[in-house]
Amino acid sequence: MDLLLIYLLFFSFMPFILWTEHLRKTAIALTILVIGAWVSFANFAFAGGAADSNLIYLLILFATFIYGHISFVQMILQIKKSLSTKSIFPFIQSNN
Repeated sequence: MDLLLIYLLFFSFMPFILWTEHLRKTAIALTILVIGAWVSFANFAFAGGAADSNLIYLLILFATFIYGHISFVQMILQIKKSLSTKSIFPFIQSNN
C-alpha cells in the first residue's frame, strides 16, 4: 500500500511536468487517468473496495502505470533532443 501511494504521488506530478515540456495532449490524457487512479485508490483504501470494483481499480491502475511510463519516456526523449540541438560549450566550434 505504501508503494502504491508513492507511485500515485509521483505520477500525480507528471502532468505538470509534461505541460511545461509542451506535451499538452499527453498531460491531459494522463490527468484523466491519474484522477481515475486516485478515485479508485480512495474507494479501495477507505471503503474497502467491493469485489466487483477491484477489477476496475486494477485496470485503471495498470492503464495509469503504462501511460505514465510512456509519457515519461516521451518527455526524456524530448529533453534529450533539445539538449542535442543546443551546444553545451558555446565557445567550442565544431570543424564540420
